[in-house]
Amino acid sequence: MSRMLVLALAATLAASWLAAGCNSDSKPEEQADNGKKNDGGAPTDRPVAPAPKLVGRDDFDSKAPQVQGLFPKTAAPWAKVTEVKFYPADSLADMVDAANLAYYRPYGVDWAADAQYQHERDERQRLVVKLYHCADSADAYGLMSVASDMAHAAQIGQESRGGIGVHLHVWSGHYYLYLWSEFQQGRPFIQGMEEMARQIVTRLGGSGAKPALVRVLPTNNQVPESVHYCAGHASTRGRGVSAVIYGRALADALQLGDQDRLVLASYSVPGLRTNCVFFIARFADPARATQVHASLVTTQSEARNRFGENLLVGGQVNTCVYGTLTAAEYSWLEKSAQAGDPAEFPVLPTIGKGLSELP
Repeated sequence: MSRMLVLALAATLAASWLAAGCNSDSKPEEQADNGKKNDGGAPTDRPVAPAPKLVGRDDFDSKAPQVQGLFPKTAAPWAKVTEVKFYPADSLADMVDAANLAYYRPYGVDWAADAQYQHERDERQRLVVKLYHCADSADAYGLMSVASDMAHAAQIGQESRGGIGVHLHVWSGHYYLYLWSEFQQGRPFIQGMEEMARQIVTRLGGSGAKPALVRVLPTNNQVPESVHYCAGHASTRGRGVSAVIYGRALADALQLGDQDRLVLASYSVPGLRTNCVFFIARFADPARATQVHASLVTTQSEARNRFGENLLVGGQVNTCVYGTLTAAEYSWLEKSAQAGDPAEFPVLPTIGKGLSELP
């Protein structure tokens, strides 16, 4: 894990920063407009006004019909069988369980709502629909990203992902939408769940920008739906992060506070069967960033430490620490630099400039 290796990596990947077309100076609205969008088809029952911003139980009571209207009555083969339940921030534990509050708190969830649906031909089959509203659209994206662990064929909202079993995670502006069932009856079953999601997204309206740390990443050779945006340590226990090689080991080393953020993203490497996993950790406390950087540099040189052997610390820029969890791949990248053809391998960016310009 030599200094020469790190320098060679930076030189090798400088061209990819330009090739990836990342421009940290572009406005958040422009970034959002360049993302994938699909607000779905028109709802089957009466449309309602855009979703309200609620600040508490009293505010909800005056807008309950509007919130309830966000949940369709039917989306074949599903029909709603429970009333929509509302949970302001101070009652969120009633929905997610008190033990899980640490997972949601750093994402700024200010209210949530849920309802259950029943299959029209089998009353034993239930579909659970949960809707979370975050003060910041970047945090709504984060909730979606850490809960999911795989891509989803249908594109719903600004981004949608799947999960092991019958799970659908959707990001749309300030909203994270989650649909789940313990049953699966083939493609028509899934299509009904997707139609439900489209109807809800249509009612939500609006769009939002991805987190600044995510927008720093190049998209060239990025594995689809592989980005995970963590807020606080509890979120690193999500399905998405747990599925990343050495993701949990990195999270344990970072010990993020509620105001700290972590981005993980995977990139495909031409000629290799494994993906390179890149990370950026951003700390609220500059001293903490310096401490973590020094600790990771020590860890990567430790013998008989599998995490350390696969860790390559790229550097520290202001309060950001970045690197890769798959350092074994970079001996190959170093050889490509010596061959004088770095533009052929646009895997990771030279991110110093982008990180230095973060707001």
